[in-house]
Amino acid sequence: MENELQTEDQCPLCGEPVGCGITAGNDHCWCFEMPPSPPDMEKPEGLDGQACLCNSCLMKLKKGEKLATPAK
Repeated sequence: MENELQTEDQCPLCGEPVGCGITAGNDHCWCFEMPPSPPDMEKPEGLDGQACLCNSCLMKLKKGEKLATPAK
């Protein structure tokens, strides 16, 4: 399943709902309105950059805060 977009609407870091508009069948998602991530932003270990995160976890990442490692 590597490099595939997740289909669940659950944040892999905290378990909260993501609210992804794309997985809900829409053309747009709330995350499209967020500023671009810094190029040096650390991605949580175990995520390949293809997982949707909830607003709270995404904001923490963009601020440089450490997050929990996703459950396997």
